[in-house]
Amino acid sequence: MPDAPQVLRIVIAYDHRANGENAKAMCDQIARGAHARCELRYHVWRFDALESAHLREAAAMDATEADMIVMAAQGAPSLPAGVEQWVASWLNSTRQPDQALVALVESGEQSHQWVARLRDVAERGQMTFFSKMSVPTALQSEPSRTRPAGAYSHWGINE
Repeated sequence: MPDAPQVLRIVIAYDHRANGENAKAMCDQIARGAHARCELRYHVWRFDALESAHLREAAAMDATEADMIVMAAQGAPSLPAGVEQWVASWLNSTRQPDQALVALVESGEQSHQWVARLRDVAERGQMTFFSKMSVPTALQSEPSRTRPAGAYSHWGINE
């Protein structure tokens, strides 16, 4: 009888749809790279939904039961009020052991402040912390002007 797949419970909180989709794609890629039977169970929350006390409470319950919490955003100087309240509610609750907090942020002037804030949350919650900065979504669709299309492609470095 084959082993049951390991379940990885993930909460994704995001500001804009593209950032939420990028966070889910990253999680799917991690699962594929694990080479193990792994079932991902997602709970996805948009930042503006966390302004509602009722939804924030439901999202906090999801976060306390999650193995990994992914925050994906453009990187404002601070978290929105509803998101701060949501973070405080699950941070002060009994949570899963060995939880991870992941910050996916578009690079920009204020992205370092945002990452530092989430790093502080992870330290206070004794969580493993990961962060990744990406090119802003608006710039991803623009063609590169630094080299002709196809030049030096697939060299394996910086791709």
